[in-house]
This record gives sequence, structure tokens and C-alpha cells, in this order.
Amino acid sequence: MALGLLIVTGSAIALRQAAEASRAKAHRRLNDQIMLAKRSPGEEGRAAQLELLSRRVDELNEGALTPFSQQPLLRAMLLPLGSFGGTALIETFLFPGVS
Repeated sequence: MALGLLIVTGSAIALRQAAEASRAKAHRRLNDQIMLAKRSPGEEGRAAQLELLSRRVDELNEGALTPFSQQPLLRAMLLPLGSFGGTALIETFLFPGVS
């Protein structure tokens, strides 16, 4: 069970890091496009749209970018620990040999 939890946790962390890296790359590319649009005459509307899109990318908190406390997978992993299974684990580790 511990190995399974370790694998799931490691996978969730790797997924989150990849999503954050993708967000950073998108942010850099959008900033480059914004700078190009601001330099070009007549592109003010496009620059404003790109800035709005950049803000939306920053505020995106869905899917892999959801905070860990709101991840359904994490909640599913913690459910058994919060019920009878968690109580049994606590008993086993705190009071070994009392069962």
C-alpha cells in the first residue's frame, strides 16, 4: 500500500511540475507576442487581447493546475486514511503489539 501511495504521489507531483512548466512556456511565448504587437503600429487591440489571455493563463486552476488540496485523486487517497483504515494504521504505529 505504501509503494502504491508513493507511486501515485510521485506521479501527481510530476504531472503538476510538467503543467507548471507548460504554463511558464505559454506565458513566455505570450509575453513575446505582446511585445511584438506593442511595437507594431495598429496592433494595440491584439496586444490587449494577448494581455487578457496572459492573465487567464495565470489564473487557470483547473485540471493538473488544481491545487493539491483540491485534487480528486488526493482526496480519494485520503478517504481510506480518514476512515476505519486510517484509525487502524494509527493504532498499529502508535501502539505496536496491542492489537
